[in-house]
Amino acid sequence: MSNFKILFQGDSITDSGRMLDSTAGFPKHGLGPGYPSIVTGKLQLAYPEMEFENFNRGISGNNIYHLYSRWRRDTLDLNPDMLSMLIGINDSSLESRTSAYGKDPLSYGEVYRALLAWCRKVNPEIRFVLLEPFLLPRNDEHQQWKIILEERQAELRQIAKEFDAVFIGLQQIFDDASKIKPSEFWSADGVHPSLAGHHLIADAWVEKVKF
Repeated sequence: MSNFKILFQGDSITDSGRMLDSTAGFPKHGLGPGYPSIVTGKLQLAYPEMEFENFNRGISGNNIYHLYSRWRRDTLDLNPDMLSMLIGINDSSLESRTSAYGKDPLSYGEVYRALLAWCRKVNPEIRFVLLEPFLLPRNDEHQQWKIILEERQAELRQIAKEFDAVFIGLQQIFDDASKIKPSEFWSADGVHPSLAGHHLIADAWVEKVKF
């Protein structure tokens, strides 16, 4: 049986310290301790008849433009059967700090679409799982940040429809979870998930994605 390859791509939330943890139980793949590793374990239990070969290429601090610059090496060359992406929080925050990156949601969407189209050109059978960037506001700056982020979230929902992708609405998932336990339980800084937060993402991923 050939391996089914899943590539987890994104920023620090996906990275989750994989560079520091590349040999801690994952000598071949360096999945790290976050949701990519948790998803992999859940899939191995749920589908024992399948052979999963999963990769994590998330890099802390990345935005959609960083992904574009490394797309050939870190995505296309790995030839995944499924691409799982979580990107957008840095595009939003960088704009709020008047950076040259992420100036408008249209450019975010244009580059995002170009990356997915590039994948589909190389592999017409590739499946996409698009995770929504999210924020649990802590202060007034975060509230302004959230307004910017909401534009990217809306754009991503449209992209998911265009590419027939599985869409995982993490903002609503974390908002609902924060009614049960304080938002600090799910993320200490409002951006990076706690261990429980990573499990929340993984549970949603496995629930939505079927094989």
